[in-house]
Amino acid sequence: MLPEHEHTEFINKIVQDADLGYSFAPFIGSGLSSPSGIIMGVEFTNYLAFTTYLVLADPTDRPKTHGENESHRWNISKKGWPPLPTKDEVDLARNGSINALSNYANNFNWTWPTMRADRRESKA
Repeated sequence: MLPEHEHTEFINKIVQDADLGYSFAPFIGSGLSSPSGIIMGVEFTNYLAFTTYLVLADPTDRPKTHGENESHRWNISKKGWPPLPTKDEVDLARNGSINALSNYANNFNWTWPTMRADRRESKA
């Protein structure tokens, strides 16, 4: 455990960097739980995947989510992080991402079964 003055110094550095426009994203381990408002495990992964989908996917190719009211890509710098997705929205993002990756793979004449088999063989 750090002495008290080092805690204060650390917090002051975070505040100083924030004042200069830098962002701070804490990744906290054990000791904190879901009741404290921290997204846990798979929920965190799903949220990042959903957010990536909103930022990258063409909004004319997907339905709007509960956090959108315009038909353009989600802009995190202007709108901040989107609300937590529902299970249906996570499924939509997962399926949309798989479809997009499949389309990219097809553009390069790759097939999903071959790509998966190659990855398995290379790890063995």
